[in-house]
Amino acid sequence: MCRAPIFACVCAILAFAAGTADLAADEARAIARIERLQGKVIEDVDGKRVVDLALRFVMDAELEGIDQIAEIKRLVLFYTLIGNKGLAHLTDLADLTELNLRGTRVDSDGLQHLRKVKSLRTLDLGNTRVQGRGLKYLKDCRLISLNLSGTSTRNLQYIARQDELQVLELAGTHVADHGLKQLAGPKGDGLAKLTRLNLRGSKISNDGLAHLAAHRHLKQLDLGDVDITDAGLKHLQRLPYLEKLDLTGNDLTDAGLQNLKDMKNLKVLYLGKTSITDKGLAHLAGLPIQLLDVSGTDVTEAAVRKCLPETYCVGAISE
Repeated sequence: MCRAPIFACVCAILAFAAGTADLAADEARAIARIERLQGKVIEDVDGKRVVDLALRFVMDAELEGIDQIAEIKRLVLFYTLIGNKGLAHLTDLADLTELNLRGTRVDSDGLQHLRKVKSLRTLDLGNTRVQGRGLKYLKDCRLISLNLSGTSTRNLQYIARQDELQVLELAGTHVADHGLKQLAGPKGDGLAKLTRLNLRGSKISNDGLAHLAAHRHLKQLDLGDVDITDAGLKHLQRLPYLEKLDLTGNDLTDAGLQNLKDMKNLKVLYLGKTSITDKGLAHLAGLPIQLLDVSGTDVTEAAVRKCLPETYCVGAISE
């Protein structure tokens, strides 16, 4: 009987075991490094890893070796000192689906280190130096949720190519009417799966709202503190599935509310700091509104009870 094949097989098994042990040791060291930084490494219900370093004093070099931790699904670097060099350590995180970089030092060029992370679905870049052009590096990612709030973003050309996108946060950005035109695409059907859009405090006007028709499946729309008037609200009639609408702080009057009278799915409506009065509420009668905010207006509790008797109202003037 030839023992050579058996010997070779045993050697292969021992080598595999040794390699596995080395990987386990490397992972243990990587986890220990995270814990020394007062971070957490936990498992979610699917057994995938979540690494949380939010609000910790973490520099770029301290992310070295993080790819030794198997199956990281979610990485939270919220308000750390991570910059572009730190992202270079994330290149091989093949299971990463959610990355929070809000408030870090990352800019548009740093996103090139994520181009291989094709599993990425949720990306938070709020309050960073990233601009819309940086999204060109993520063309192979199928993002579902993207936050660029608080950035100087104005060009949405590359975001418009993320055709799986469902949630887009652009609050406090430099996005204006041209940006909404880019999102709509040349055929007016861009980002057709978008259900939530936040434009609070951006630079849009009445004309820009015309492009929202491309996203007819929107359910949540935040237009708080932008430069729109009654005339702009007519464009919202083409969004039949809206459930939550924020119009706080705009130059709106009672006449503008007639554009909302057919929103049969509207459940939450914010009208605070507008010029709405009791007269305007008549246009909302019969809508399934569960929460209404009229803080800072002349709307009275009596008018709310008359027009929307089942609605919980905040900010109405008591008798």
